[in-house]
Amino acid sequence: MNEWGHLSDCFSRISRFIPLYSAKQIRQHWIYHLCHEPLDEKEKDFIIQEINKLKPDEKISWKKIIKKMEDEFNKLRSENKVKNFWVSYIRKKEKSIQ
Repeated sequence: MNEWGHLSDCFSRISRFIPLYSAKQIRQHWIYHLCHEPLDEKEKDFIIQEINKLKPDEKISWKKIIKKMEDEFNKLRSENKVKNFWVSYIRKKEKSIQ
């Protein structure tokens, strides 16, 4: 990933060296198992701000948010990590209102 991570076909290039795994399997492993660093406060604030920019009836595009985060913080985050933060944030917010 250090060598080809910036390329759009980096996972297919890596799969040529690991023939037992497809590019999709390598991508999933990279995203779900190797990106476990917790979100920092700046990233959390960024997620909240991006979602608050949306119109009330607009669907959240997690892929767009993740791409913006990658551009802003130069870190790859899994969709699950970002979604889980958001759901947790909303639950905490709702509990504090009650």
